[in-house]
Amino acid sequence: MLNNDVLTSNKSSRSSGRNYLEERLNMPMGERPAATVIRRSKRVNNDLREPEDSKDQRCPLSPEPKKIIGEIVERPLRQSMNQFKKHQSTWPQSRFSQLHKGSACQSSAFPSTKVPLGTFTQQKSQSLASSDMKKAHQRAKEGKPSPGDRNSSLVSDADAMLSQMSMQEILEQKKELEGALSHETIEFLRNRGRRKGKESKSTTKTYVGDTAASEPANERKEKERLANVISSISTLDELDEAYLKEIGPRKPENGLEGKSDWDKACSLLRSTAPRQTLWAARVICIDLERDCREGNHIPLNADNCDWPYPILLPVSLRCLLDSPVTHTNGLLLHVHTLRALYALMKLRAPVEHVVDFSKDALESPPLLYQDLFFDDALPTLPYGSVYPPADTTTIMSNASGNAIAYTTSSVSAQKDGEAFLDDPSWTLMSKMRIIPRLAQLLECRHELPKEGLVAICGILSMLSVRSAGSASAIARHSTLLPSLLRQTVMPPIDEKTTSHFLEPSITFPIMLLLNNMARQSRHVASQIPYIDFLLPLLGIDATGSKHLLEVQKWALFFWRKLLRYGLGLSGLSSLVPLSIQHISTGSGLAPGYCTLFGAWIDCVKVFERSTNVESLKSSLKESELKILSSTLSWLEPSVRQCVDSLGQNYFPFDHSTLSLEASKMRLVGSFLAASIDSATINESLRDLLAILAERVLGMLNEIKISRLLENVFFKSTKQGLSKEMSTCRFLTEILALSSIMRSFDAVTKQAKINMLQRSLRSEILICLAVQGESQHRTLEAWSKQCYFTVIKFLLAQPIEDKVKTLLRPYITNLIGQLRLGDEAKAAMLFSHEGLFRVGDTIPSPVASMFMREICASQVQLDHSYKLQHGFGITTNELGPFGLTSLLSEADKDPSNNEELLPLGRYWLWRVLSGKLDENTTSTSGVNDVHEILSCTLQLLIDLEDNPSKALDSVSKGGKIYSLMNIFLFPESIISNRDIVCKTSILWERLLTGIDPSFVNDFFTACLDHTELKNDKRRQEGRIVPKDERLLAVMTGTADDSLKTFRAIQDFLSDLCTSYLEFGAQYEEFTNIIRFFLIPQFPAKIRCYVIQRLREVAHLLILERESLDKTLMEASLQKMIIQKVPPEGEREKQEILDLLADILRTKQGGKPGDFFFLFATITLSRSLLGVMYSGLNGIENLKRRLLVLPNTTAQIILDTTSRSLQAKVSQRSGLIHTAMQVCDETRILESVGTLEEKYLDNWLTSNQK
Repeated sequence: MLNNDVLTSNKSSRSSGRNYLEERLNMPMGERPAATVIRRSKRVNNDLREPEDSKDQRCPLSPEPKKIIGEIVERPLRQSMNQFKKHQSTWPQSRFSQLHKGSACQSSAFPSTKVPLGTFTQQKSQSLASSDMKKAHQRAKEGKPSPGDRNSSLVSDADAMLSQMSMQEILEQKKELEGALSHETIEFLRNRGRRKGKESKSTTKTYVGDTAASEPANERKEKERLANVISSISTLDELDEAYLKEIGPRKPENGLEGKSDWDKACSLLRSTAPRQTLWAARVICIDLERDCREGNHIPLNADNCDWPYPILLPVSLRCLLDSPVTHTNGLLLHVHTLRALYALMKLRAPVEHVVDFSKDALESPPLLYQDLFFDDALPTLPYGSVYPPADTTTIMSNASGNAIAYTTSSVSAQKDGEAFLDDPSWTLMSKMRIIPRLAQLLECRHELPKEGLVAICGILSMLSVRSAGSASAIARHSTLLPSLLRQTVMPPIDEKTTSHFLEPSITFPIMLLLNNMARQSRHVASQIPYIDFLLPLLGIDATGSKHLLEVQKWALFFWRKLLRYGLGLSGLSSLVPLSIQHISTGSGLAPGYCTLFGAWIDCVKVFERSTNVESLKSSLKESELKILSSTLSWLEPSVRQCVDSLGQNYFPFDHSTLSLEASKMRLVGSFLAASIDSATINESLRDLLAILAERVLGMLNEIKISRLLENVFFKSTKQGLSKEMSTCRFLTEILALSSIMRSFDAVTKQAKINMLQRSLRSEILICLAVQGESQHRTLEAWSKQCYFTVIKFLLAQPIEDKVKTLLRPYITNLIGQLRLGDEAKAAMLFSHEGLFRVGDTIPSPVASMFMREICASQVQLDHSYKLQHGFGITTNELGPFGLTSLLSEADKDPSNNEELLPLGRYWLWRVLSGKLDENTTSTSGVNDVHEILSCTLQLLIDLEDNPSKALDSVSKGGKIYSLMNIFLFPESIISNRDIVCKTSILWERLLTGIDPSFVNDFFTACLDHTELKNDKRRQEGRIVPKDERLLAVMTGTADDSLKTFRAIQDFLSDLCTSYLEFGAQYEEFTNIIRFFLIPQFPAKIRCYVIQRLREVAHLLILERESLDKTLMEASLQKMIIQKVPPEGEREKQEILDLLADILRTKQGGKPGDFFFLFATITLSRSLLGVMYSGLNGIENLKRRLLVLPNTTAQIILDTTSRSLQAKVSQRSGLIHTAMQVCDETRILESVGTLEEKYLDNWLTSNQK
């Protein structure tokens, strides 16, 4: 017999080991191995028992219980659980939990992505349930009702309510209830009701006597075995494995049957069971990260892509972050949630704003651009072109800086989920208040794992690249950034301090975060305490540690960004000794040190030359002024070291070698540029220039510059992005250094410098002239900068006319590819004298017009000059000290958002489709327009006469559309004879070698021009699905759509209106309007033009065609399809009907006129095709012929019969025959139509 303690334990346990293990597995588990279970028996030591006088005076559970390592003592189940005080969490409670205290749901519950509220609740403790059952049994024996069981009272109340309702009312209430609840909830309630019914029928009353039953020995052994199994579990994976081994797969309940793990996880995110929530967060995190790795991104600017995830998923994940930190799982739930949120942001954010920390991140263009191209001013799109207008919701926080818990309802949750799809970063920051919550997690007593820190860095990085305001909110938070830096890149204070200092997986993300933040604005960069961690980090010996070397390199890039603002001057004196070894050995950090020192010297150059030195001195500290005054003397040894080693590392000739040589030239060039103002050059500098010229000439002999230039200007053999950027940077620096050295030529008179200039110029011109088979490439940011440097190098010297003709296509292409932030480049090109000059006109009217447009935005132009390392155009001339941001767009008044760039590849052609302002009504205004249009037309004629592959991307369809727009100007402009003549010449050039594909390009150019004012993103020239739908409508491969047809219809309407008003008197306009009759255009377009011009159709003839029949025949050749059916394509029915109707009303003119010939030849071709195909489709033709005037119908029949006799199958024979017939018939009869009997006889005779 067992003692009473063991007997009591037996009564409260489950009937089998299987159920007992299931109960224990449902209890919260930690991540450490369970301890050995020691049961209370006579064998237990006395020191493990509790004193009898303390049974009723137990201490409450502390908010942070200490972890006990050792043995767990099983307490008797007779002790009442009421003796323990409920644990009160010190974590701030959400508004939802405060309003629903005492409800079935826990305070940590939040709206689910799929399952209705109330589906998942925590199960009651087994010991309490057993105690309740005994009390209920005792009350049942005494005949007393049970106060805790509400079934009897609920049933009686329900019966009473139903007895007072009719059957109709019951059905209506049932229908209303089914409409209010979801299908899953109703199914769950029905299943629960069926289970309760079965349990009530199968339950038998079992009475437990007062006598104790003995526990079988095998049952005791089973319990001990299960205890050992539980004690061996240390991880969640081991727990799942043990569960499946002992119990087997469990059938899902609550409507989860047959669902995938993803669907189950989305349903269980709001579960009140901690293990279910943790499992759901982990599954969602893993799936989202897998989608990121596989590239399943659906960014904001994606076209026709549906969002595959639940709308409420980001809301649910954000609510999980407000969950309290438990002593069992710590911050594990929060880590999974942070990782899932970070992955969800990457999947939705624009491609340009995705920040990734994977192994492939270093090969991404933004990071390579900063690493190998040495430029911190990454090209960025304006926020308005990527994101919708931001909702400036105030971020709520209390006085202590902690965020008020994110609260939401069913309505606001739906709105927040939709807002996340429109703008993920801004929604997280403003509506969901993510920044204060992240600061709380970093200040938590529990240690945040490194995966959580990486996710926080990722979220903050994507918030910072969203806008400068987001980065400023991160920098201005009192604890967020300091806590993150303290745990990652700052050395620990002592050995006991927890820190991830130099942790491989976290140090690199924090450095990228700091670089992204510093790039946003000067104010943000000034808020980062760089001096506390940069020098200690750079002072560590990274020999043999590739990871630490990478971290130190990005630390140098961060310091370089600070110097771009004129910040970060403190501590530079300590940095010079650290750089000596790296520059002398050419280590991986040498390019970083050289480019950082180059930015430092740029600050010195502005400090010494600025006209506003006094105001600049007043804004700097005394120590910073001392550093600026001593910079050149400190860095001269490093500069000489670079010159001595320049060109010594030719092999292996890879991107790292090019990058190292380019960085050295960058430092040397900056040093020479800062020394160029010296009135006299000392012998030391003279010797340095001589050695430098010799080194650069040696590099030109070893390196094929022409091959490098070919990679920049043309598509050559495929090369990696790293090699391409390094090549562009190398060419940029060698040309910039050569230009700086030329500035010393007047003093030094060194022959080697002149030799260097001639050699570089010759190599460039040969590359541009001999284009070979390569196609001209589209310019990226790095190739565009190199492209500009090459042209700037050539334009710095006097150039002859043939060189100007050679360069003009390349300059035209470059201007078309300039983007926001490149205004300084455009201003330099347009301000060059003679580049766009035609004849003796100085300056060029076209260049002057664009210069006025560029200078209209003074703030943006000043910002662009500073991005190009210039002083700026304002009177302050502060250069980097006045730079406010490294973004492409300057900070300016939001109402002034009109930007000139990008101009697009058709920029010069679109001058012909410009808009006149109010000042052009005057005589001087009209003369200015005449000069601009005349100059533009002459430039375009020159470009067509000297074709270049640089303009291959400009299609003929786009050129033709742009030229047609010139006739939309008022008659006061078109009446200028010079403009009309040049338009005719250019038109003939464009029609040479035209192919049918030009129609698609014509439609695309028309749609681009229509939407140009509303959306400049379409300047890229790509065809989006809307364009494809338009082309499908035009070509007849899609259903009719008025919306997509309106763009081309509006243009044709304006063109036809101008022709009807004044254009018919100009043969050049007539020639252009007849162009829409060619068969390459869709029938819808041709019919529209013919219908609009049917009243003046007889005027569609040129004077020279009426005098020369050969010209008339050549013009008709363009309007008729090549082959006669059935070999050739049949004409559309709507065209034939419209032409027949015009001939019926005699609006087509007389025989021999252009339109009369065009209409009769088209109908004759159709009739000839019917005769060749055995009268297939003759009924429609008979209908058309029988309404025509007798003479007109006879001309068509005679043309067809003669063509049948001659077996004509080509358009040339048909046209020649029709013109002969028309020459024989000059007068049309005034009355009478063709008789049907005559037509039937003609058909019978000609068919034989």
